[in-house]
Amino acid sequence: MKPKSSRPEAKGPSQRQLRVGEEIRHALAEVLLRTEFHDPALARAHLTISEVRMSPDLKHAMVFITQLGNQDVTPLLPALVREPSGRFRVYFRDQQRLGVYTAEFDPAAGAWSPVELTNLPNPSAAVDAFDDGTGRDVLIYNPSNTNRDVLALARSSDGVHFQAGCNLSLPGAEQGAAYPSVIRGRDGAWRAVYSANAKGRIKFVRFASDWLDECFSRKG
Repeated sequence: MKPKSSRPEAKGPSQRQLRVGEEIRHALAEVLLRTEFHDPALARAHLTISEVRMSPDLKHAMVFITQLGNQDVTPLLPALVREPSGRFRVYFRDQQRLGVYTAEFDPAAGAWSPVELTNLPNPSAAVDAFDDGTGRDVLIYNPSNTNRDVLALARSSDGVHFQAGCNLSLPGAEQGAAYPSVIRGRDGAWRAVYSANAKGRIKFVRFASDWLDECFSRKG
């Protein structure tokens, strides 16, 4: 009989590590967006923060920076959804206001798929995304190519073709709604925050799976 190993079993990252890593990734993405590179190769490259891995004590972070392969578009501020395969579906805003772009990132291969344009509009505004628990991606976005009057939800099974859902913010009552960020709590409900009133206030919304189902059933 072989003696039992005293080596502790490897554990995955905690919810706190994942949450802090995602917050740092968003912050670094903003810094990367505002940074001017003096190296011509870096200046031409489309770089993105694909992942931030935190140490258990949250004192150290490993940051993964990758370059998108499609140089014909300028995707910004990635929102990531981890897929069951281990890949990441990534959604981007677009400065040209053509729509929401998407691509897949394979961490094992360190490779990106070609960037695709979804069927959702985008007024050069940030988006965020999450898995609804059934394998579908839900995007929080501004449903316009010209303004940020309202934030809405859209759902997709393939990451490219979306079904429009209901509004997340109040149309015409918040003087613009933008920069959404969403996480799922231990109780299974989602918490979303976004800026409103010309970036003068932060709004908070909590919703659960039953509300999400109703949101999309209204659109038939």
